[in-house]
Amino acid sequence: MDAKLLLLFVSSAVLALSSGVSVLTTKAPDVVTPDTNAVAPAYYDGVDLTTLSDDELNALVDAEDEILKGELDIKAYLNAVADKPRLHKRWVPLARAAFSVGRSLFRSFSRGRVSRSGSRLTRQYNRQGSYGDAVRDFNRLNPSGTRPITGNKNLQGITGTMGRHRVTVRNTSSNGRPTLEIRSPNTNGGSTVRKFRYNP
Repeated sequence: MDAKLLLLFVSSAVLALSSGVSVLTTKAPDVVTPDTNAVAPAYYDGVDLTTLSDDELNALVDAEDEILKGELDIKAYLNAVADKPRLHKRWVPLARAAFSVGRSLFRSFSRGRVSRSGSRLTRQYNRQGSYGDAVRDFNRLNPSGTRPITGNKNLQGITGTMGRHRVTVRNTSSNGRPTLEIRSPNTNGGSTVRKFRYNP
């Protein structure tokens, strides 16, 4: 071997060793693999729900409930006085009562914890009552565009809307109890489902 070539080979080996690269073996490049334990973000109105504790999830739904109460009160009032040429004296008590239907509904129930499925939050509310009570509460909300619903296992009920909220009353549910349900999608992602359960 030529002396210059040998000197070049030795210098290359010394440089390679000093930089931590082996001249005898080649190392495969690092492969980046996704973390199988990582939880994909689930956005609810711009908030990543995966970063929130159970207490923070409950506080978030509490805040959303306050907004919903006001929206239900205003929408119930508008529905109560819709198509009336003017607000006659006989409609005044009805209009006043309509301004409190959302607050009245929430006050009459005890609330449970919040569960999460992706970007959907669900909270159950409970009180004593029957399907007749559930229908009365539905009628007090006075949703628009109502239509009957039917299904398996003698399911019957009514559904309608109050603004962006879908309101449904049904005589049975997955746990067999009459339920008044309010589904509220958010404009920036995610939704809230509130299930008002009536216990015999």
